[in-house]
Amino acid sequence: MLESADARAYESKETQESVGFASPLDAPITLRHGYFVEVDGEPTVRAQLQIFPPRDWSEPGYMGLGMIMTAMPAVNAIPAVVAAPPGIATHATLPLVTARGYVVA
Repeated sequence: MLESADARAYESKETQESVGFASPLDAPITLRHGYFVEVDGEPTVRAQLQIFPPRDWSEPGYMGLGMIMTAMPAVNAIPAVVAAPPGIATHATLPLVTARGYVVA
């Protein structure tokens, strides 16, 4: 559990991962694809984020897509890390890392 600046507590209640099943039907839980965010409050907010490859994606299994998603935060942080003063750079000392420079019209 983490404490926010105004001392209200928040926590992650569920993480769901599946590794090593031959088929989603073999998994002991119902698998959902993507990221699911739920915020209980007034109002309650629920969001589902799904990641899909571009239309011309030809790789079977989508393993490369997962690798791209894993690398994106580190790659997008390179300009901020290079611009940082000497020493150890952390999320607390770097500006918010966001994707930029890629817009689909």
